[in-house]
Amino acid sequence: MFKFVEPSATMITETDPFKHIERVGRTCYKSEDRITDDSAYKFVRGLMKSQHTAMVEHAVFVFQLKRATLLNLTALHNCPYLNVTMNGHNGRILASANVRALNEQAATNTGAALLLAKLYEQCPGMVYADKSLYEGKDAAYIDIVNIDTLDDLATYEVEAHKYLSFRFITDRGVTHEMVRHRPPSYGQESTRYVNYLEGISICLPTGFYERAPEVQEEYQKAFAHADEHYRNLINMGEKPQQARAVLPNALKTEIVMTTNIAEWNHVWNLRVFGTTGAPHPDIKAIMQMAYDQAGTDPTVAKYRLMKEAA
Repeated sequence: MFKFVEPSATMITETDPFKHIERVGRTCYKSEDRITDDSAYKFVRGLMKSQHTAMVEHAVFVFQLKRATLLNLTALHNCPYLNVTMNGHNGRILASANVRALNEQAATNTGAALLLAKLYEQCPGMVYADKSLYEGKDAAYIDIVNIDTLDDLATYEVEAHKYLSFRFITDRGVTHEMVRHRPPSYGQESTRYVNYLEGISICLPTGFYERAPEVQEEYQKAFAHADEHYRNLINMGEKPQQARAVLPNALKTEIVMTTNIAEWNHVWNLRVFGTTGAPHPDIKAIMQMAYDQAGTDPTVAKYRLMKEAA
């Protein structure tokens, strides 16, 4: 029988890149029960071997260039999915990129190859690109840094290089809207592989219990019918990826979304503040939760980055 689940948003604070990727990746298959103290490295390497590299996008590294040639800077600026900032006040050059972007761009971009060489030096398990792409690259003048530890940051530096990940519990209709945003990275519970034979979970529409009793009843009848027909199909031998055709838009799903503060502010402007029109009430509810939690991050709070665009 189906059950109701409350929508939620939770900021992920895991700092170990391997454990972070594992938690996001296992969200897709709902296999979090298989996480152990030492399972993350093997899991990540398995993702890379199977070329399921979308999940390694959730690990982002920030690089500080101590010196850089014009050629390398031009290459970095022209590299897709890299964020590069130059602080004229103190001469600081920062570049940030996720693991997938670095591995895949190194073949065609010398700047990405330099950063990948430094990543291999300090975190070799995160590199799956061909060794010839970064071997012999002089990355001695690049450091991998934590943006939270740097002093005298300009607002635009924090917005570009401070990344946050949130785990959302919501319905699939909402996630169809979420994944339209670019360039965030996503990891979502898969209806192809997760079996709901024991009963589906439903995220109720915002304000459900304020609706008339007969309206509530109609919704619940539809949910009950979907649950019944899904289980019937599974018991008849249909696979989850086929039986999911009868599941409702209100089906509970989990999704992890990772991006930098600059993009989060864009998302919140649209989905919370409605700068381009009234947002859907269900996505507004969970994005408001994320917005409130983001404001508690020390670096975000210090630079007063939580703001509504005009």
